[in-house]
Amino acid sequence: MTKPSSLQRLLSNISELRKEGKFTDLSFTHERGTFRVHRIIVCPQSKVFRKACDGGFKEQSEGLIKLGHVPYEHLARMVEFFYHMDYSEKLPEGTQESTLGLHAQMFALADQYEIPALLSMSEAKYSERCVKAWEPLDFLSSVSAIWESTPTAVQGLRNTACVAVRRHLPDMLEDSSTAERFKNTLSECSAFARDLLDSYIKNPLFGYCQMCRSDHGMEPLPAR
Repeated sequence: MTKPSSLQRLLSNISELRKEGKFTDLSFTHERGTFRVHRIIVCPQSKVFRKACDGGFKEQSEGLIKLGHVPYEHLARMVEFFYHMDYSEKLPEGTQESTLGLHAQMFALADQYEIPALLSMSEAKYSERCVKAWEPLDFLSSVSAIWESTPTAVQGLRNTACVAVRRHLPDMLEDSSTAERFKNTLSECSAFARDLLDSYIKNPLFGYCQMCRSDHGMEPLPAR
């Protein structure tokens, strides 16, 4: 078992203080509940919340930041990440959201509130699941979350999703129901179709690199 780092131990100790309601000086308010947090933990990790802590955020009022527009479960995971540098992938019973959809939504949340570490982690979790626990229908259900919840300039997760399609496309097309769902997704999300086509144009050949353990565009070497 990996020994916790000094930072992880510190965050864990402060998380216990938060559970006890000690020294919390900032609140995220939601119609389903309020999350009491510590500015010293939250604000350094997010450019947006740092601005709030400096008094320059219009939604802040006496240490309160209204986040009712954020799904409650996603807000809870964001707070969890601030204190543990990770978030739970467990989905509540009866939810229609897939695990890949969850990571896509956390990526969008991280982009909205400018949380670089959460942005990187959610993208890594998404990519890892595409490799280790590929479920084509779950993937296709996450497409709209990626292309509708993040701006065009944020390409990280879009590129990851396009690579996942190219890796699994032959198998997806072999199953008639998956192939039909894939075609419908292309029709419903034209931006996804365009980015996928661009991926093929820019990198006609893709291969897996044994050194960095990821997929990359390949260039044919001249040979006789």
